[in-house]
Amino acid sequence: MALNVLALADRLRTEADAYEFLEELRWGDRPVCPHCGSIRTPYFLRPKEGSSRRTRTGSASQRRVWKCSDCRRQFSVLTGTIFHGSKIPVRTWVFIVFDMASSKNGVSAREIERKYSLTPKTAWFAMHRIREAMKREPLAGLLSGRVVADETFYGGKPSNRHGHDPRKSIQGRHDKTPIMALVSRETGEVRSQVVNDVKPATLRAVLH
Repeated sequence: MALNVLALADRLRTEADAYEFLEELRWGDRPVCPHCGSIRTPYFLRPKEGSSRRTRTGSASQRRVWKCSDCRRQFSVLTGTIFHGSKIPVRTWVFIVFDMASSKNGVSAREIERKYSLTPKTAWFAMHRIREAMKREPLAGLLSGRVVADETFYGGKPSNRHGHDPRKSIQGRHDKTPIMALVSRETGEVRSQVVNDVKPATLRAVLH
């Protein structure tokens, strides 16, 4: 699914839109109970006529709730995910994930804080949840198809560092942190890993 920030903002106008968007990504056309894994069609719990779900503050909730036909337990698309139990709006979560995934040079917690009017702690918490989720299967699984690899060195210029001594520099850039990345040509998926050095034996171990 190809999206840009304008298309995403146009699609996710409300919290309910964000729920439906995640349902499409997670389940497709057929919801699956995250509690028992039932393949029977769960049914959507619509609010009774003239009423609506309410939040703790008394405002109308746009949360979409389902109920399993087998285990009879309620769930939503957030159940069992990093978004479950968070007070951050689902719509905000989606935009933060989009920013982190699409930013070429990365994004800082301070930028997320300013952009979405979050507290520093909340922005830091959200970004760490997303990073931890990137380690899980299937994202952490092996790449398939054509895979290309390269390494880079992370860190600023040694001359800009406090207390820099040019006599202790090792060939300029090699005191920076080496990082190796593998990219799938077919899917665009990326696996990055900090390595101790860029010697052939080290790189071969990462490739393996």
